[in-house]
Amino acid sequence: MSPWGSVLVDGHRLGEAPLEVRLPAGEHELVAEVKGATRVRQVVRVDAGVRTKRFLP
Repeated sequence: MSPWGSVLVDGHRLGEAPLEVRLPAGEHELVAEVKGATRVRQVVRVDAGVRTKRFLP
């Protein structure tokens, strides 16, 4: 995500991109926000014990 922006997971602001977090297995909503720009939203499924990467434009 460029320029850097805020990252929210399941409605909770976790910090600025780039960001690495551990999430429990299941579906999660990722939202990337850049001030003055459109929000990007993506729902991802995280499998237990599997590393999952997502890049939001």
